[in-house]
Amino acid sequence: MIEKLKVLQRVKETREFAALRLMRAKKNELQEANRVRAENERSFLESKQTLPVREDGIYEDILNKVVNLDLLDIVGERVSDLHLRHRKTEQDLDQSMRKQEEVTEETAIAMRMYQKAQQSREKYDAMIRECEAEFTRVLEKDEEARIEDVAAFRQSGNI
Repeated sequence: MIEKLKVLQRVKETREFAALRLMRAKKNELQEANRVRAENERSFLESKQTLPVREDGIYEDILNKVVNLDLLDIVGERVSDLHLRHRKTEQDLDQSMRKQEEVTEETAIAMRMYQKAQQSREKYDAMIRECEAEFTRVLEKDEEARIEDVAAFRQSGNI
């Protein structure tokens, strides 16, 4: 019986190790998601703070000057491009926040899976210890009984 339990224990250890690897991978992925989010947040805030100044810089070239419509179109395109790049930083931040939330959830699930696998393996460890202790007690009782039988046999004068 102990051998069957040990086989099951090895299966549980294998599952526990797989869950541990998954949990570590998810923790690493979460660390990367946190880094990307922080980087995107910094980029967005920087873009948001400097957007008016950069926009003013584009308009400064044509302020108080007589310009043709082609130049106005070019300036308009540059401002539009500036706003598109700013919106891209905002979209990147939103995407990284969603990714961070997703990976946080996956990491929590992986941690729970690992804990369950660990508890399952620990149950088998305890059962094996109990079986081995019981087996040892039975062997010791059997040995004591043999010693008593030999002693009784010697006392009866049969030796």
